[in-house]
Amino acid sequence: MSLPPDLVKSQPLRRQLSKLAFSDDSNGDSLLLQKLPLELRILIYSHVIGNDRFRLITRPWKVVAAPDIDGNLSMTQEHFKLTNPVFRTKPFPSNGTALLMTCRQVYSEAVDLLYSSNTFVLHDFHTLETFAKSIPPQRLNAIRELDIFYSPVASIPYQHESTAHYDLPPDLDWIWEIVTGMQGLRNLGIFLEAYSTLIVDDEDREACEVRRLKPLLQLGGLSTFRLELTYIGDVRLEDQQRRMEPYAPALRRAIIDNATKPKNR
Repeated sequence: MSLPPDLVKSQPLRRQLSKLAFSDDSNGDSLLLQKLPLELRILIYSHVIGNDRFRLITRPWKVVAAPDIDGNLSMTQEHFKLTNPVFRTKPFPSNGTALLMTCRQVYSEAVDLLYSSNTFVLHDFHTLETFAKSIPPQRLNAIRELDIFYSPVASIPYQHESTAHYDLPPDLDWIWEIVTGMQGLRNLGIFLEAYSTLIVDDEDREACEVRRLKPLLQLGGLSTFRLELTYIGDVRLEDQQRRMEPYAPALRRAIIDNATKPKNR
């Protein structure tokens, strides 16, 4: 099934598809709803509101999404000033999301695609917790692509303090419970940094790594999975390769192996 020829002329495809939702024929009927079958409408919706990367950010009283272009959205202290435009952004600042506002039928047919057709990016565990509590479970389960980053040097100051040097929490069960429960998740990346100098010896480091990562053994059914835990702050770890060496290699291998095995969801 192909798109109507008048949609693929001079204007960008996404803009033309979005306009289709507002177009009426001579009888006043919506071209999108009255003239196209559901299969083609779904294709149009996915072109209009999909294929973006959204970084979820906690702002007062809510979570908003900002465009994440090559991971370059600045998370400096300036970000937290209320004069920053991100605090005035809509929950999903994409031109395509206007499509969802056209009518109830379009919203009901397309809203799940907002979650299933885009990649969500997090640099803060509390934001994921707030986000998961603020949307219906079926929306959370519709998410297919998720990237989680955490750095104690550049982490978001959840308390809006002037500096943020928080080590990776030793107990992450509460956040991994959310991630492993996302039934539609298919592509997951977890990229973490932790201070190695805060742990006395290698035995303690191994125990701490097991405590932080063991809940991820519950992952399964993923198409792609990446797990990185990099240790920082120790001058003895001279190069990137040594900084990324696991203290619990058997556990990490088991997590990666399980993640891409079939799982009954």
